[in-house]
Amino acid sequence: MAEQYVIMESYDTHVYSIDTKIINIDKSYRLEKRTEAPLRISDAVSLATKLESKGHVIMLEKVSQQP
Repeated sequence: MAEQYVIMESYDTHVYSIDTKIINIDKSYRLEKRTEAPLRISDAVSLATKLESKGHVIMLEKVSQQP
C-alpha cells in the first residue's frame, strides 16, 4: 500500500483546459496547457475543479517518469 501512495503523490500531472467562452474565428476552441511544471494529482484536481467552475472543459495528462 505504501508504494501506491508514493506513486500517487509524485509530480506527474499536467492540466489542460478549453475556455468555452472564447471561440476562434473558425468556431473552434483552443486547448491550453495551464501548468508550467507537472503537479501532484491532488493539486492538479484542485486546479481542474477551479477551472471547471469557470466553465472550462478539463483534460489531465499523466507525464511519463524518466528513470
